[in-house]
Amino acid sequence: MDPVSIIGLASTLLKVGPSVVKAVGSLFGGDTEDTAIKVANTVDHIRGSLSSKEAQQVAMEQALNQMPPAQFVQLQQMQVELAKIDQERESRQFQHDETLNQQQQATIQNGDNAQGEYVRQTRPLIARICTYAALLYTIGFEALKAQDVGTGASWELLGCLLSMPMAYMGVRTWDAFSRFKGPKL
Repeated sequence: MDPVSIIGLASTLLKVGPSVVKAVGSLFGGDTEDTAIKVANTVDHIRGSLSSKEAQQVAMEQALNQMPPAQFVQLQQMQVELAKIDQERESRQFQHDETLNQQQQATIQNGDNAQGEYVRQTRPLIARICTYAALLYTIGFEALKAQDVGTGASWELLGCLLSMPMAYMGVRTWDAFSRFKGPKL
């Protein structure tokens, strides 16, 4: 059994979960279905007992190493179908997120293009007020911290104050900034 195959298969099995493993195993039927049920139970046990992804990966690799070669070959045949299902899941999730973001942007743009002056100015005004409040909060509490009074500005409260301006500017999640990070090693 190739170590790279084991790593890839373990990752795929953990990612798709036990229910999908059982469903794909039932498509193949026979011994493959029995193997899929055993592996799905192993995946379920590992996911339930270990919290870190790395520990789950290692435990799954160890479980796959202990399997008879015939069962491992059956799992490799299933891996193609599992990967297709996983890819379809990710594609649908991406489409959902994209649609949600487009709808939110359309809502903001419709408010900006509204006929009434009050409606058109409400979002920018709230964003501006929250930005000023965040600025004053940060300067004030950091100045107090410099005078040894208090612990300074709270990141949580600052995040709440800046959430409206950031949403108005189009930021929806922190992972939107991930493209600005350096290369992953």
